[in-house]
Amino acid sequence: MTEQMPDRRIPDQRISDQRLSDRRISNRRISALENVFRALFLLYTGLGACNLTYGKPVITVVMYAAFLLGGAVLLVRLGQWRRYIRMPLLICAVLLLLSYAISCAANRAYITRLSFVYFILWTFYFLILYTQAQDRTADDTLRDFRLFTILFMIWVTALCLISLYMYFIGYASVYRDPNNADYEVASGFFAGRLWGAFQDPNYGSVMCCSTLAMCVYWGYRRRERWLRVLLGLDMAALLYYMALSDSRNGMVCLGVVCAVAVLFLWFGRSKSPAARMAAQCAVIAAVIFAVGLLLPKVIQLANNRLVQDTGAFAAVDRGYDISGSLESFSNRRLDVWRSAVELGLARPLTGVSFTGVVPYALEHLPGTYIVNNDYWIMNTLDSEIFNTFAAQGFPGVIVLAAWAVLALRVFVKNIRRAANGRRAEAALMTAIVCELAVSALFQGVILYQVTPSAVLFWTTFGTLMTVLAQSGGEAAS
Repeated sequence: MTEQMPDRRIPDQRISDQRLSDRRISNRRISALENVFRALFLLYTGLGACNLTYGKPVITVVMYAAFLLGGAVLLVRLGQWRRYIRMPLLICAVLLLLSYAISCAANRAYITRLSFVYFILWTFYFLILYTQAQDRTADDTLRDFRLFTILFMIWVTALCLISLYMYFIGYASVYRDPNNADYEVASGFFAGRLWGAFQDPNYGSVMCCSTLAMCVYWGYRRRERWLRVLLGLDMAALLYYMALSDSRNGMVCLGVVCAVAVLFLWFGRSKSPAARMAAQCAVIAAVIFAVGLLLPKVIQLANNRLVQDTGAFAAVDRGYDISGSLESFSNRRLDVWRSAVELGLARPLTGVSFTGVVPYALEHLPGTYIVNNDYWIMNTLDSEIFNTFAAQGFPGVIVLAAWAVLALRVFVKNIRRAANGRRAEAALMTAIVCELAVSALFQGVILYQVTPSAVLFWTTFGTLMTVLAQSGGEAAS
């Protein structure tokens, strides 16, 4: 029988080891708390973006729970600020929050309860979802990200299947919310396209596109045949919804995801000189982008032909021609963006605040398009860039642009090292960030809208920046 050797370490070393062990246990508990917050925050935004639960009391209950837990997480992080202070580009997040606060202070007449809600949401986006602990390993950070993707996939797939069921049974419903400026809430097949269970077909299509990328990732990561079959069926359902939603935003996003995925698959395997390889990249990206862009349209045309031949279900037809002028193709966006420019230039240093867009326009710019059209009074400007310019003026747009440029610099500098052994994860995160960033050019997605895509973007963006910085040994800027 072996006699156990006594612990001969000096007392100071034993105390240090015990403290290190306690710190690790504490950090794991904090990470678990943050995962619960992300799940709860996703549920809150998901319920709000689902027309079956839109306006229901359950959203308020989940909101309070998410906000209270988020506040607790922020307090814990404040006490452990050294773990987070080296987050890459954290200064951009702080400056954008500061720009928002200054805009609100300068436009006190237009501040509402919603102004404070958006500030809280931005705090969660930037300081919890984006900001990651820098003393954790990349594997630990990616493990939490994978868990989040599973939750996102389950939620979006459930809404997608409900939406397709609505289409097959011919369900349609619409009403206007008097508590939200007569906002039109539609479900099922409405106005010649499938809304389904999503509050907006564009949001639904973009979320389906993100989930498609996750399906490909998990099919690559896990080799079980039954799982790959389920993921393949899920992808077919997601693509079918995207086709029936007739969302051009979703089509562009799918093109971006396909292009990024193929470039990651091909990049680094070519032996061509740098200049020739860059040209090859451009050609391949353009071709694959076009394939992804057109795929939902091809499915839609095939579906309409089947409807025409059988008389079953309904054909996708939005009832207007987009083949004429650029104005018609933009579906009012150019007119809305002109209003955004007018509002931003009216107060270039502070903007008019996001909640002040409509009241300021009614008071000072009554002829501008968003409050003077034949549709409805528009309280969003169909682009996060124009939302930010109108709400926060040039300072907000400059910070946003600087954040994007600096993030691109970190990506280009470190992606080769970060992708070693993690090519699939790097491809997935890059595809999601690029997709949602492009989507934000044509719709409020990641800043001034409360959707699951916003939660996904900031979680993915923060995880990607963390993994890139750790691989390159960079400190926060």
